[in-house]
Amino acid sequence: MRKTTEFLDIEDIREGVIILKGSRYRALITADPINFALLTPAEQNALEDAFASLLLGITFPIQILSLTQRVNLRDSIEAFRANRNRIPRTMLEYEQHLEKFLSYHAENTMINRNYIVITYDDTENNYAKARGEMSRRIQLVMEGLIKCGLNPRLLDTNELIDLIHEMLNPSTRIYASTLIENGALSFMKEGIELEVQPVQ
Repeated sequence: MRKTTEFLDIEDIREGVIILKGSRYRALITADPINFALLTPAEQNALEDAFASLLLGITFPIQILSLTQRVNLRDSIEAFRANRNRIPRTMLEYEQHLEKFLSYHAENTMINRNYIVITYDDTENNYAKARGEMSRRIQLVMEGLIKCGLNPRLLDTNELIDLIHEMLNPSTRIYASTLIENGALSFMKEGIELEVQPVQ
C-alpha cells in the first residue's frame, strides 16, 4: 500500500504558502462573487476593462481552480456555542433551533468557489527570496481584483490544509486543521512503528 506522501508533491504548508517538491511554491486567493447580470452596462464594461487590465499586467503563470464545496459555517456555529452561556434563558430554545438549522444547511448545501493559484518556481532553492517574490505576485493580483470591485482574500495555512484535505477526501465532514490544532500530529512519529499491546 502506497503512502500519500509518495504521490503528493507537497512538502510543507506554512505562512499561507504550499511548498511543493523541487522548490515550487503556490498560494491561493479567493473572493466572494459579483452577480454580473445585475450590473448596469457601464458597470459591466468597467469590470471587463479592469479584469483585462489585471490579466495584461500579470507576467507570471497563474491557474484558476474551480471547486464545488460544502458551505462552511463552522465559525458561525462555534460562535453560537461559545456564547450560549450569555444568551437569556428565554432565547436558548431559539438558539438551539438556529444552530440545528445552520448545521443542516452546512451539511446539505453545496457552493461553487473559485480560486486563483499564484505560482512561483524557485531555481535557487532560497526560501526567503521565494517568499518575497510570492508576496509581490500575491499583492499584484489582489490589487487587480480590488479594482474589479472584488474583496480578495488570501487563504491562510489552516484553510489550505482544509482545502487539500477536502479535495483528497470529498465525502469527509472533518476539518483537518481542527484535528491538527487539537494535537492529532502528536500521534505521528516518522520512522517509528508503534506496537499496540493487548489489554491484560
